Amino acid sequence: MAATTGTRQVSRIFGRPGRRRGLTAAALLLAVVLRGDSVLLFTDAAAGPLRHAQFDPAQTYYLYCPSSPAPAAGWPLVLSLHSPRASAVGDFALWRPYAQQEPFVLLAPKFPDPDDDLFDNGEDRQLVQLIQEVSRDCSIDRSKMLVSGFGLGGSAAARLVFAHPQMIHTAMLHSPAAPLPQVSRRVDRSHTMFYIAGASGDSAAAMRMKSFAQTLRRKGYQVELHLVPGKRQSIASRSVVDLVRLVRGMATPIAKPRQSQ
Repeated sequence: MAATTGTRQVSRIFGRPGRRRGLTAAALLLAVVLRGDSVLLFTDAAAGPLRHAQFDPAQTYYLYCPSSPAPAAGWPLVLSLHSPRASAVGDFALWRPYAQQEPFVLLAPKFPDPDDDLFDNGEDRQLVQLIQEVSRDCSIDRSKMLVSGFGLGGSAAARLVFAHPQMIHTAMLHSPAAPLPQVSRRVDRSHTMFYIAGASGDSAAAMRMKSFAQTLRRKGYQVELHLVPGKRQSIASRSVVDLVRLVRGMATPIAKPRQSQ
């Protein structure tokens, strides 16, 4: 299952421009992750069992919960949102080795209808229910929750912050796709922090991310903006390093933001 390569980048399949239908988990390769000197090929089976939520069996998800005893306050949680044109298994496969290393709880919901834009059918409320359900099996520190997403998944991560401002500590938006949500007029949670990463060469996308970051800052949010030369593999490579840093950083309170304008 592993092959040797000379690269140390992180790469993944982000989904084709067209919408995909009828994918069979056993037959299709859904993600490729380059970690260290190994190439790991992941299918649904390799990611572990696909779980069904008790409150709605149609809501499925992948979950990694550390096996070691949890800290008194519980583990940090990384919630990974996939794009409607991608698959939860790719993001789960990307982050799982680092969840095992740190450790932290990793939750990757698989949305029932990949042709729907995220949150158009109440998926944000389902996510809240899902986190509550998972909390019964894994000890989670609800003050240390990070949401991460690529493409439209990144846009959904931002929307989740504004829809449930008391829930998220840090939001990581990797190459967030348009449309980005309207920024709330006030800061609802004093330590919400946004991390935005994308390609510097894509002028339209880069301008969109810069504008969004500027608006967030004006409203009092703390923002890290990283425009990375190269393609999506370079962004993913940078994001892996920074996700680990930000998970560790959630232990330190973020300074109270400026007054909203």
